[in-house]
This record gives sequence, structure tokens and C-alpha cells, in this order.
Amino acid sequence: MKHLLAAARQCALRIPAEAAVCCAAAFLLTAVSTGGQYAPWALAAVAVAGVGWRGLAATACAGVGALAFLDFQPGLRHAAAAVLIFCANTAFCPSRLYRHPRFRPTAAVCAAALTQLPYLIARSGREWLLCGASLALLYGTVRLTLASHAGARLPETAGAGAAAPAAAFQAVYDSLAAEMPLLRPENPAVLFDRAAEQVCRDCPLRADCWQSHYSDTYNAFNDACPVLLQRGRALAEDFPLYFACRCIRFPRLLEALDSQLRDYLQRRLHHARLDAAYRLAREQYRQVAQALTPTPKTAPPRRSAITCRTASALRPKDGEKLCGDQCDAFDVGDSVYMALSDGMGSGEAAHREAAMTVRLLRQFLQAGIRPEPALQTLNAAAMLRCQSGAGFTTIDLVRLEKGAATLTLYKYGAAPSYLKRRGTVVRCQGSSLPAGLESADGQPSPQTYPVAPGTWLVQVSDGVAGDDDQWLQDLLAGWDGTSPRALAQEILRLSWQRTGGADDCAVSVLAMDGREDARPV
Repeated sequence: MKHLLAAARQCALRIPAEAAVCCAAAFLLTAVSTGGQYAPWALAAVAVAGVGWRGLAATACAGVGALAFLDFQPGLRHAAAAVLIFCANTAFCPSRLYRHPRFRPTAAVCAAALTQLPYLIARSGREWLLCGASLALLYGTVRLTLASHAGARLPETAGAGAAAPAAAFQAVYDSLAAEMPLLRPENPAVLFDRAAEQVCRDCPLRADCWQSHYSDTYNAFNDACPVLLQRGRALAEDFPLYFACRCIRFPRLLEALDSQLRDYLQRRLHHARLDAAYRLAREQYRQVAQALTPTPKTAPPRRSAITCRTASALRPKDGEKLCGDQCDAFDVGDSVYMALSDGMGSGEAAHREAAMTVRLLRQFLQAGIRPEPALQTLNAAAMLRCQSGAGFTTIDLVRLEKGAATLTLYKYGAAPSYLKRRGTVVRCQGSSLPAGLESADGQPSPQTYPVAPGTWLVQVSDGVAGDDDQWLQDLLAGWDGTSPRALAQEILRLSWQRTGGADDCAVSVLAMDGREDARPV
């Protein structure tokens, strides 16, 4: 410990504010895991952060990300690897070895291997392959990121703001897109080669089938291949009669083909998942770059007389204790946000997914990240969670810019919202799929409306309106009250009468007026 403290004193610590960049990178990249067990890109962020406040902040956020996105045991090993990487960087910081371009990549791989490899004893070859691929990705990412700075360390550039780290992550994304080819599909001919090796190796007619009548045998296999791949099983009618009658081991050949076909389809599915994970990881670099890109400075908005009041109400499904729909309202500068998320299904699992979505979205927005990259990052994380068995969630986000007097809606598979302006109700509906089902580079099209004092907005989950929402539009059109909470409670009461509590329900109400003192109700 004395050596670590002495090395930390020799390597000057930067101001804590600069550590926010590495915090965001280490936390967000933990969501991009391979096989649900390894997060090499988050460990790469810790290694690239180096020493000082940035390295310490990145290590802490990698540990928090492990708790948020990984299971307990993989998350514990991930956090331990991050701590070892930071300790190795700090211990060797004063030495010339630390400045060697291969030191930090090698130290990161060694730290990750020390925490992961002991748990692979007596495990399958697939687990070893997955761990090896994760370590290779870790080494390559650290080496490539450090090289992209042309000799300048990432922590030393953060003093100029977040623009340099954003450019570095964008450079990594560009290099991955240009230099790393996607996985090539396996040739289905391997099915027949391996099946014939098993069955025909000691057959007395081997020379007749594979030499004298090679063309007939080849054509029989070639014609049967599309049918086998489509059905997923080999049948006798897939082969011509002359071949079935000539083959004296035809039943054994069908069994061997069935076995090889199952293995082939499993490999193809695995390759497809790896390809999707690679695309998602590559897209994540671009999203992190967007999140870290400083917002262009604009002229300060004019002072607006618009103020607002918000209210929300929840009701769990009949027979459940926890509501699978969650909502929140908060301020960020001159803007007011309302977020509503509907978890798949009901009960504790849906409640946990929806609450996490709303909490992370609030953290991103309050950290200064724009709504578009924040929503894309959540969508990418939801895609990974869906692959590990978690359910998808809807995201309904509303942003009121009081200075500009505009209201913007973002919807990932969310139910329609209802906007009342000048006595007329507008039904606002999105077209994007829920978060986790939308493509990695997809984002909802924002819907922007001008607002004025007297405007009302109602957000609901899909369990509120039922099959026909005309009653809800009529209620809002005829509403002459002044309390958002009273309107939210009235909507839930009428919804219960119509649906009988068949689903979780969440209602958020935003009322805009011209008073100088905004009071949340």
C-alpha cells in the first residue's frame, strides 16, 4: 500500500470533475457483455483511464456497472479485475515500463485472466473459447485506443473537456467498422463431409460411391441440402431413389446427418449471436462518442412565462403487490422531463426492469446527455439484457423546454399520449418498437409541439385505456379542473371500471400555466 500511495503522489491527480468522462465510459460499456459474463470494453476503459482521479473513477464506475448489468458472480469477478488493473497502472506509473505501448494492454489481460480463468476449470470448451475471445477483445481495444491518440494518453486530454474522449471513441468505432470483418458463415457442405466420414469410412461400397459414382453421390447430397436446412431434419424422401437403394447404410447415414445438422444449426445460431453482439458493441462506441460530445453552445433562451405542474399515479395489476409500470418527473436546467416505462408482463420482474429503465434515463439526462443518445444507449443495453433472458421495456419520454415553449415526445413502443391545446385533444402515437426489440442504430422520431399556458399532456401505459381510448380523449377534452393529481386519479378510477385491473397502470399528467411559482403537486 505504501508503494501505491507513493506512486499516486508522483503521478499528479487531476481535478475530480475530469473523472466524469471515464466514469461514463466504464459504466456504460459494462452493459456490452459477451455471453452475459465478460465486459471487456469496460475493463478497457479502466485500463485506458490510467491513474489518478480518472483511473479511480473508472474503476468505481466499472464496479457499479457490474452490479447494474451483470449477475453477481460475473459482476464480482469483473469488479475485481478492474481493481487489479488500476493497481497495476498505479504501481508502475513512475516507471518506464508504464509508458511502453504494450504494458497497459498486457496488464489488463493478465488482471482479467487472474480473475476469470480459475473459474473455468472443468468447464466446457465453449466457456474457454468465450473467455479467450473476451481477453483478445480487451487487449485489442486497449492497444487500439491508446494508439489512436498517437502517443497521448486519454487521461491527459480530458482537461480540454469531453471533446477529445468523444473523438477517441469515434475513432475506435471507425477503426472497428473498417478493419474488423464480420464472421463468415460456415459452408453447409461440412454436414455431408462429416457424416460420410462417420458412416462410409469402413463401408465395402465406399470406392463405388465416392469414386465410380462420385457425381451421383455429390448431386444427391447437393440436392438434399436446401431441404435439410429448411426442415432441420434429414428424411429418406430427401434423397433420390437410386441413391437410397444403393446405400447399404442408408439409415445410419440419416442418423449421422441428423446429428451433424443439429450441431451445424447450433453453430450457425451461435455465429449469428456473435455477429449481432459485434454489431451492437461497435454501435455502442458511436453512442458513447455521441453521449460525450459537448452540446453546442446556443444563445440563452428568452424568459418564458410558462410554468408547469406534474403528477403521477400507479396501480398494480389485480393480485400483484408491485406495479410493473414506473414513471418519474424531474428538472434539468430549463427543461422538465417526464419518463414512463412499462416492463414486460407484471409483478416483481416487470417492476424491476421498468424502475431500472426510468432510473438510468434520469441519470443520463441529469448528467447532461442529450435525449437521443441516452435513449439509444438504453435501447442497446436492453437488447443485451433480452439476450440474457430479461424482458423488453417501453420508454415514453416527454421534454418540456419552458424557454422555447415547446414539448417533445420520444416513444419506444409506448402507448399513445394525449395533448390538449385550446380545447382540442391530439392523440400522439409513436412507431418504434420497445427498447430491446428496436435495432441498435434505431431511434424514435421525436414529435415536437408548441405549447402555451393552459396546455395539458397525459402519459399512460397500455393497461389504462383498454381497447378503445375514446373515453380518455373525451375525459381530457371536457376536463375543467386545475389539479394534475385529481386528473390522474380520475383516469385510474375510470380505467378500473372498464378493465377491472387486468394490467398494470401508470398515469403522468403535465399541466402548463403562466404562474411565476411552479409547484409540483
